[in-house]
Amino acid sequence: MSSPFLTIITRTYKRPGLLRRCVNSVLAQSCDDYQFVILYDEVERGIQGSFEYAASEPEPYTGRYIYMLDDDNELCDPDFVKRLRDVANEYDPDVIMVQAQHPDLGDIPRPWGIRPVGGMVDLACFV
Repeated sequence: MSSPFLTIITRTYKRPGLLRRCVNSVLAQSCDDYQFVILYDEVERGIQGSFEYAASEPEPYTGRYIYMLDDDNELCDPDFVKRLRDVANEYDPDVIMVQAQHPDLGDIPRPWGIRPVGGMVDLACFV
């Protein structure tokens, strides 16, 4: 069996309702060319700690790309994996930046050239 296109890593800490929503958004993907790993965190580590924690896990991440999708985020487009794979197959980039949506701020990041406000570009924007 070949390796999946994408490894989606979700870390969670005492937020079962949010995790359920996140997991359902991944399972709703029209393309199943992904590995989904849930890391049960024991403390609130913050952004740097989340990467260190994910890197220290013995889990073999086998995807061509890795996407960190925390439990308080979700994939709002059921074609996210498919569209991402199409872009990757056409351009073969090292890093892919994706557009995130925020319920209060709308699509993020805002049009390029406009200075980001708050956390408009964050981990959920990079693969």
